[in-house]
Amino acid sequence: MLAFQSGLRVGELSALKKADISGNRRSIHVQRTEITYKDPVTNKRVCEVSDFPKTDAGERFLILPDQAADTINAILALNPEDEYLFSEAGKRIRANAFNRRLSRVCDELNILHRSMHKIRKTYGTTLIDANVQESFVTEQMGHTTIETTKKYYYYCNKDDAAKINQINRAVSC
Repeated sequence: MLAFQSGLRVGELSALKKADISGNRRSIHVQRTEITYKDPVTNKRVCEVSDFPKTDAGERFLILPDQAADTINAILALNPEDEYLFSEAGKRIRANAFNRRLSRVCDELNILHRSMHKIRKTYGTTLIDANVQESFVTEQMGHTTIETTKKYYYYCNKDDAAKINQINRAVSC
């Protein structure tokens, strides 16, 4: 649910610490992400938390909708002791676990499989469709330009009637 409410990248979600959440649950300080790479010595896959965000946009304070406070409080109640927001038995939940769980939920609901990245795309589309100021959309998504958001994260989901209505409003004289 927090992914739908925040548009966080799955690696950012996985690397969130409780200290990153503001006291009033109105914002999240995004300052790290999970990275995966192949260790050149052991030739094994390594997954760890990087102390910097994924993109050149850098650290950001993500503004949350009102209902996210309830979501965060429910998450905190599940695991009050650990450092990371999402952990189980003292271990941080890794990004791939979020995608596996989402796949199981899709199976249970008998719908097409979706990825955590698809949730992020839905978030970006929702902000743009709601006419949120472009500079704020860019900031929320952690991009350096709105063009990135529009190119990779926007899907026009309007039906033909809505498109006709937009055209009529735009060209009415």
